[in-house]
Amino acid sequence: MKPEIITLLSALGGVVIGSVINLLILWLTKKYEYRREIKRLIITSGIEQWKETISFARQNKQTTYIAPVMDFILCNSIIMKLVGDKDVDEKKVREAVEKNKRIRKIFEEYGHLSSQD
Repeated sequence: MKPEIITLLSALGGVVIGSVINLLILWLTKKYEYRREIKRLIITSGIEQWKETISFARQNKQTTYIAPVMDFILCNSIIMKLVGDKDVDEKKVREAVEKNKRIRKIFEEYGHLSSQD
């Protein structure tokens, strides 16, 4: 084989390998950016829901238990998993709602226990 062809094939091989590596790095970067953005959205929306709940209770002069902000964040996290699910159905929604209820109950029990200390 001629040296020019070997050089050309080597250069093409390097370009292909470099392109594949760049595409892989780009894909991984976008994947982690997407995850980070979803987490930010979950946390931000949980905090806003918590603030709105407190504001609503104050406006209506209600004295009621309001779950900690972490409850709202965790519940949003469970619901957000459904948003990305292509096969979401009634059963999955019911399971998510039940899971949220169990989490809320734990926070309520903890809140009542800590207020007795």
